[in-house]
This record gives sequence, C-alpha cells and structure tokens, in this order.
Amino acid sequence: MVTQWFHVIIGAAAGFVAAAFSAVGGWLALQALGLDDPTTPAALVGLLVGAIAGGYVAGRMTLRSVFHGALAGVALTGGAALVAISSGGAAPVASLLGLFVGGLLAGGVGGWASTRRRRS
Repeated sequence: MVTQWFHVIIGAAAGFVAAAFSAVGGWLALQALGLDDPTTPAALVGLLVGAIAGGYVAGRMTLRSVFHGALAGVALTGGAALVAISSGGAAPVASLLGLFVGGLLAGGVGGWASTRRRRS
C-alpha cells in the first residue's frame, strides 16, 4: 500500500489553520485571565489542537486513517519545529522528541476519531 501523501499534506495544512486559530484564542483567553506570559502555553495548546484536527482531516480522506492521521500530526509538529529552529529558538533534542511524539499521538487520535460513526 502506498501512502497517500496528498491527504497527509491536506491534513497538515488543515492542522496549521486549526493550530493558528486555537493558539490565538488560547492566548486571548489566558491574557484575559491575567497570565503574565501566555505565549508558550497557548502555542502548545494550539499545536495539540492542530495535530488532532490535522489527523482528523487526513483520516477522513483515507482508508488507513490512524496511520495517515499520525503522519499529518508529525508533519504539523515538524513544520512548527522547523519554524522555531530557523527563527533562532532553542530546541533541545528532548523537547523536539517530545513534540514529535505528541504530534504522532495526537494525530493518531484525530485519525481514529475520524473513523467513528454517529449513531442515528
């Protein structure tokens, strides 16, 4: 079986959009609650929501939904790590591994959730 890369790319792109909106919403909510520096928690929540959303979108488009969802989650977190490293941020190996494993798991959960059918 060949991986359907187009579906993974579409899932990762949808995950980036979801991550952006949820990170901004989380940042506004944490700012309203009076947190001094809400940037990092809002970005982590945004990446988690984005990986789940990207996995869901990729999973809905393929038959191997959990696998492709996990790939979309890793692509999303890998892109975010690449942007962070290229902008001069510190990126310890343990943090990058944690980010990739989190994206893998969250994308897999999103892909699994895409297979669940509603009961009428």
